[in-house]
Amino acid sequence: MNRARLVRLMLIFVFSLALLPVAPAAAYGPVLFSGSVLDAGSGDPLPYATVRLFTGANLIAETTTDQWGRFSFDYDSISRVPWERFWQMECFARISRTGWTSATTKTKSMKDWDWDWDSEGLVFGTYELTRQPGVTPLSPIYGENRFETAKRISQAAYPDGLDHSPAHTTVGTVVIASGTSWADALLAASVAGVEDAPIILAGGGYEPWGYPYYGPYPWAYDPMKEIRRLSPDRAIIVGGERAVPLDAEVNLRIWLGGDDVVRLWGDDRYGTARAASTYVMENLSVPTTTAVVATGLNYADVLAASAIIWHEKLPLYLTSASGIDSQAVDEMVGGGITDVVIVGGEAAVPASVEASLAATFGGAHVSRIGGRDRYATSALLAQWAIDEFGMDFEHVALASGQKATDALAGGPLQGGSGSLLLLTRRDGVPPVIAELLADNAAEIEEVRFLGGPRAVYKSVWTQVRELMGD
Repeated sequence: MNRARLVRLMLIFVFSLALLPVAPAAAYGPVLFSGSVLDAGSGDPLPYATVRLFTGANLIAETTTDQWGRFSFDYDSISRVPWERFWQMECFARISRTGWTSATTKTKSMKDWDWDWDSEGLVFGTYELTRQPGVTPLSPIYGENRFETAKRISQAAYPDGLDHSPAHTTVGTVVIASGTSWADALLAASVAGVEDAPIILAGGGYEPWGYPYYGPYPWAYDPMKEIRRLSPDRAIIVGGERAVPLDAEVNLRIWLGGDDVVRLWGDDRYGTARAASTYVMENLSVPTTTAVVATGLNYADVLAASAIIWHEKLPLYLTSASGIDSQAVDEMVGGGITDVVIVGGEAAVPASVEASLAATFGGAHVSRIGGRDRYATSALLAQWAIDEFGMDFEHVALASGQKATDALAGGPLQGGSGSLLLLTRRDGVPPVIAELLADNAAEIEEVRFLGGPRAVYKSVWTQVRELMGD
């Protein structure tokens, strides 16, 4: 660590000690309405139910229930209502989820709100939905933005925190990456796979990181809320200080201890890919001989492979338009890699890159999984995951192939459940993906959507229901 960076760390550390480590108030202001939803048959909390808030015939806000069946609306989420009308209106919530019957609506008046900043607002109480037999549940997982969506994905993958993760690891680790740089977030999938860890996105703007915030956005997104819920023993940051700021690292070191926070980074995304891959190869309990190479210029192919990379703990290297750098190849050879899988067609990873890798590893040890477009590549990757690694369609997820942001943290959820992640157009399921879903409908118990209706339109939800035969 150079002297300038050490001085910066010390200054931020001293300043941070002056702040009381208390959690800020509600994430986006006072809660106005709240409630919960249960499965009437089992009595269990029902996540992913859509909750629509109405006043009269006007839809004023929409959200989904979290992993514990809870929902809430704060003032920011319904601020489209004129202030002079706000305190006079009566609201009702309409609850629905595909595969369940709708619940009875309940009405609340804003006149009854108690003005308690930390209260649960006007409580609609508990709704019960009944499962419809023979209907495949659709589970849209999303929040108000990409950062909240990543939090919802983390909650779905680790509802009981890291102490009860699927792998039952003795040391719980959380991986943190920028939500504004797709490259770092998707590179984090391989690191998270080694640690059986979720991915938390940073970079949401004015982030207090668990400390009181006095800036212009008093209800700014705080990654520490979800990190505290997960209760990790270690944290790994993927990306440099421009991606995940230094104050985040300092506050994590204060909370977890200086030796329990690691940053993996390089001068650019290609350097960060090398750093992440080196970490993966050095920390695997069973060494791998296979590495993945994909373009560093577009997210689609890496996103489609992210669940496989997490599931199989594969090191991932990025290549630029001019080719893969010699340092990456040297590190692969030195790390014991004997087989390279190129993800993407020749428009993404040129034939010259494949030829240079073949010259090093031998033509029989370099393969390509790439279709005519990102959706065809996604379908081919799914077949590879089924044939080689035993992944399945049981909890298949669809993510937008036109907007990566909502699915950046999806690798741990899909990889952890051993289920596939497929790309779709936001306004329609591509034929090659539709064929996969229809052919495997009998195996599908649930279809997840990573991202809300702005990322994948509700018309796609309807199309998927038809493909399921519902």
